[in-house]
Amino acid sequence: MIVALVVVFEILGLLSAVHSIMSSRTPQGSIAWAVSLIALPYVSVPAYWVFGRNKFRGHVFARQHELELIDDVIRQANDQITGVTAVGTANFDNHSFRLNFEITTVVFDADSAGKVERIFQNDFSASRLIQPDEYENKPHWFKLAVRTARLTVPAL
Repeated sequence: MIVALVVVFEILGLLSAVHSIMSSRTPQGSIAWAVSLIALPYVSVPAYWVFGRNKFRGHVFARQHELELIDDVIRQANDQITGVTAVGTANFDNHSFRLNFEITTVVFDADSAGKVERIFQNDFSASRLIQPDEYENKPHWFKLAVRTARLTVPAL
């Protein structure tokens, strides 16, 4: 009886680890849940099924809305400062501050600023916003490949 219970918890731990990787969450969160579910299934499985199954969809939508607001502020600031452009990366996250060597170039030339603006406008006009249901309708192998690729982000 005890052996069967141990086997059930081990299998639940493995299945929950796969579920945590396939869920919409940060790579760090996926790795943390997967490691704890495999290493300590007796403690982690109940905790995961009570607290950890949240897919953070609301957070994803809030983040998209936040980015739209930030884009509006940047556009307004760009309208006020003509002839100056900044090109580069400006990610405000832990990974960028600690691991990446990122740079932003500021150019104080109206012609160059206009060229950069046209390049960005061309890129934006050729892009489209992907809705969450588009991702949800993708095949399982695609979602597994995407989630597996995201797990490598902390190591890069």
